[in-house]
Amino acid sequence: SRIEYERTPELEQEIDLAGNADAMLYTNAPCTNAQWGDEFKGWYVLFDDNPNTFFHSEYGNKQTTDGLDHYIRVDMGEGDDLGVFEFTYTNRRDNGNNVMGVAPKTIIVEGCNSENGTYTTIATLTNLSNKGSNVYTSGELGSDDIRYRYIRFRVTETFGNSKNNGHPFFAISEFGMSRIEYERTPEPEPEPEPEPE
Repeated sequence: SRIEYERTPELEQEIDLAGNADAMLYTNAPCTNAQWGDEFKGWYVLFDDNPNTFFHSEYGNKQTTDGLDHYIRVDMGEGDDLGVFEFTYTNRRDNGNNVMGVAPKTIIVEGCNSENGTYTTIATLTNLSNKGSNVYTSGELGSDDIRYRYIRFRVTETFGNSKNNGHPFFAISEFGMSRIEYERTPEPEPEPEPEPE
């Protein structure tokens, strides 16, 4: 008969993106527009606890590197794939200049074990917030049965829906991920029914 398992949370651990950002993070649409100070200068802006500094994707009429909607991709590294996880991001601060149109409204979370392979949708997150400095936490995503080396966060809609070459551009000020590991233990087999007397 099929063995049933109990899943017990054993470990929740923050992934050190800040300390390994250049190796782990990639975007297909780094901003090149220096006019407003939004050009990509480094991933540190996502880990400085400052909603006034932010990652902004491209809006300067440049094509994405792969023709897809703008995304941030996390590479867990060889042999360190990810099953169950959660992520968090913070919107940029609302400075009163109608900037919250760049807040993500829909994010597709995808996984793959090949950098440029076919990605599998893990979750589609909709109706997100456009409140300035809002902190979003996803809750548990993924599965302890299916693990991925690459996790991609692809923004398919923003609140302003302004686009660069057909792709919505977005901004976030902080970003983080945690892995959640489960201990799987077999459930005890039920006691046999007593035989009738």
